[in-house]
Amino acid sequence: MTIDAKIFDLNYTNPKVVELVVRKKKAERFYSICFIGFSQIIESLKVMGAEKTDKVRIGYTLSSKKFTNKDGISRYSTSAIMDRVEMLDKNIVKQTEVIFVDSATGEIIERNN
Repeated sequence: MTIDAKIFDLNYTNPKVVELVVRKKKAERFYSICFIGFSQIIESLKVMGAEKTDKVRIGYTLSSKKFTNKDGISRYSTSAIMDRVEMLDKNIVKQTEVIFVDSATGEIIERNN
């Protein structure tokens, strides 16, 4: 399966696992989806320089498991595991100030309004 979405959050808290959170809108509600990735995906995200608000295409599989909690009740857990990731649109709105430089001298030109 694949999904195209903007990165809402990106966590490298564990050196072996990355968590990538996206938000998708369905009807009038937004839903957060947390994907997890391992070694190759971590390296791909770092090489791409993936950051919040970048648009990515994620290839993933779902993995479900059943477990029994401490009270003896059966529970289910489903994980969205990234198989591949590619950059669709890099957010370039990071520049905060425009400066002008004299091409001959390399001096910064002060702008007087």
